[in-house]
Amino acid sequence: MQEVVSFPPEVNEKVGQYCIDHSVSLPGYFKEHKEYTEQNYPNPEKMVSTLQAQFFVWLASDRKAKKILEIGCSSGIFPFR
Repeated sequence: MQEVVSFPPEVNEKVGQYCIDHSVSLPGYFKEHKEYTEQNYPNPEKMVSTLQAQFFVWLASDRKAKKILEIGCSSGIFPFR
């Protein structure tokens, strides 16, 4: 899919990193799970990105969700602490 406005890759990377740095921080177990997936699964890119995970955490917090159902996770369930 072609973007409407394309930016040079270095701009995309800097903007993406800025968004990650200024968004909700992820709990440690998310980071552990990402590392585990990258080391043990053949297609780790199928996992949501850090920025997507931050958005989901923020959204659940904003909506005061008590239960969340995820369908279609790529690397299974990681034990929560």
